[in-house]
Amino acid sequence: MANAEHVALLRQGVKIWNTWRKQFPNFEIDLSSGDFRSIDLSYANLSGTDLSHADFRYGTLSYANLSKANLNSSNLAAANCRFADLHQADIRYAKLVATDLSAANLSEARLNVADLDQTNLSRANLSHANLTAAYLNQTSLGHAILSHANLDVTYLRFAYLGYADLSYANLRGSQILDVNLTGATLTGACIEDWNLKGFTTLDDIVCSHIFQKFDSPGQFSHRLPLDTAKSFQPEEFALWLQKQRQRWA
Repeated sequence: MANAEHVALLRQGVKIWNTWRKQFPNFEIDLSSGDFRSIDLSYANLSGTDLSHADFRYGTLSYANLSKANLNSSNLAAANCRFADLHQADIRYAKLVATDLSAANLSEARLNVADLDQTNLSRANLSHANLTAAYLNQTSLGHAILSHANLDVTYLRFAYLGYADLSYANLRGSQILDVNLTGATLTGACIEDWNLKGFTTLDDIVCSHIFQKFDSPGQFSHRLPLDTAKSFQPEEFALWLQKQRQRWA
């Protein structure tokens, strides 16, 4: 449970809280299971804080520093987290329904089994993030950076990934249903056993090569084109995918 003194201090306002954090930078903060619904915590320094099972519904965390924070099983539904720093944060099993995480830094964050239904992640940095088994229904990821991200068995439906960077991402076993991938970059991604169905849009895909086999984390093989001196020409990869989809149908 949350430390009552820490909760009371945070409720006094971000300015007082941040001043206290500067004075005691190495103090272990416990705000787990705290109720912070509808509270404005913009620019708050919550880095390294235990926020597991905390309730931030309808709150504001824009520009907040949540790097390395523990948000495991927290509820951030409909919260404003624009431009927040969540680098290396633990966000596993969190509820992020309709959360605004646009332009947020989620690099190396753990989002395993997180509910990202209708979440706004446009222009967010998710490089090297772990999204294993995450739920992304109607999620906006336009222009997002997902390079080297782990989307193993991730569920994407009616999601928008227009112009997203998925270079060297692991898409093994992912469900890609009625997804807009217009202009997305897939160079070096692994597509082993992915399920590409519905009205998925593949216009203007950027891809010089792809991998068909997942060997171990960060290790892909069975490169296409097989000749490493060659690459997919413009629209060639999309045409190859269309043929594959006809075989899978």
